[in-house]
Amino acid sequence: MSQATPDRNVRDTVRGGRAVVVTGGAPLHPDAGSIVDDAAYVVAADSGLDRLDELDRIPHLVVGDLDSVSAAALERARVRGVPIEDHPADKDATDTELAIMAAVTRGYRSITVLSGGGDRLDHLLGWLGVLAHPALADVEHLDAWCDTTHLQILHGPRQHRWHEDQTGQIVSLIPLGGACYGVTTHGLRWSLADATLSMSSSRGVSNDIVDQTPQVSLMAGVLAVVRPHRRVAPPIILPHHDPRSS
Repeated sequence: MSQATPDRNVRDTVRGGRAVVVTGGAPLHPDAGSIVDDAAYVVAADSGLDRLDELDRIPHLVVGDLDSVSAAALERARVRGVPIEDHPADKDATDTELAIMAAVTRGYRSITVLSGGGDRLDHLLGWLGVLAHPALADVEHLDAWCDTTHLQILHGPRQHRWHEDQTGQIVSLIPLGGACYGVTTHGLRWSLADATLSMSSSRGVSNDIVDQTPQVSLMAGVLAVVRPHRRVAPPIILPHHDPRSS
């Protein structure tokens, strides 16, 4: 697979392609390289640059305070002409949040966050929370991989439908940033109809897919559709859809 080519135009506004944000932490799943190759724009959040090095991939942009990236990886990026947005250590946002917003401000409407996980639960919770940021509401495809766990993020009103057969797989519906309203499911063992899911309840955890074409919709809020132990490969996503128009 080909490596990403550094983009020297930091005002890139390509729309329609996928932007991938790679976090630091544990090494990525080896198959994550296919997701990077499918991207139009790759952003490394600080030591996410090392994670890309391990996959022999080159980002288009490096973002962060550069306190955890290795000197060797950083030097290789500079030699290759990769733009680097160096932020002060005293800042109000994590490197991953800054990297996600870099993709948003460049106009990308499809954004994937890649993480290998790791031992910093605070960082993991932090960037998961960022996925509920209002600035991401108009992103048509927003998802994340944490090792082999896949999260599809839905900013309501929105609908998500699977086209590949996932019968027998586990799926959890987790609210982000607050309650989710008007949650309706089809093809799950325990169905929901215009339900409210609260962050203080585990009601949406560990459902089963029992139909070949399941779907989830919500009217308001931000919902993470979580599938653990997924094969790491780009999912098939429908374009933005307002369930009220159905």
